[in-house]
Amino acid sequence: MASLGFTALAVVAGFVLSLGQGAVPPCSPAAPPDVPVGGGVGQRAPDFVLPDLGGNPVSLSSFRGCPVLLDFWASWCKPCQASAPRIEALRQKYAPWGLKVVAVSLDYRKEDAVRFIEARGLQGFVHLWAPFSEARAVARLFGIDAIPRTVLLDRQGIIRFIGPPDNLTDAVLLPWL
Repeated sequence: MASLGFTALAVVAGFVLSLGQGAVPPCSPAAPPDVPVGGGVGQRAPDFVLPDLGGNPVSLSSFRGCPVLLDFWASWCKPCQASAPRIEALRQKYAPWGLKVVAVSLDYRKEDAVRFIEARGLQGFVHLWAPFSEARAVARLFGIDAIPRTVLLDRQGIIRFIGPPDNLTDAVLLPWL
């Protein structure tokens, strides 16, 4: 069986950087110690633990070393329904760079979240669901009071973007992969 390699490319400030055949940018798992923890751009993301759909605890810090899209959504939210395919497209496009999507459901019932996920085939995401008060408390750590909202974390866990997923363009995402 032949291996199908790819050449990783990144566009930064208008320059195309080739990282070589099958290459992934180097990881920098630890944020500099002088970066304060907080929910704003430029701060180190606060850690949290929520269960996945199987009830297993998942911590945000377990993704350190990978760029992460932390997506806050709910099945009843019309804009969330529209943004899910876009986030899935970003996940597929940038998976070779190690991009992970951690999706925090703000649904009141786990069954609603599961039905939404299954109907859209969103199997590549890390899906988290907890009772609404717990999920809302995590959203508030990042100053999120409306959905959909996406938070981009670089490989060191530093927040690089917070906003509607439609504003997350390649130009915003690429420098942090």
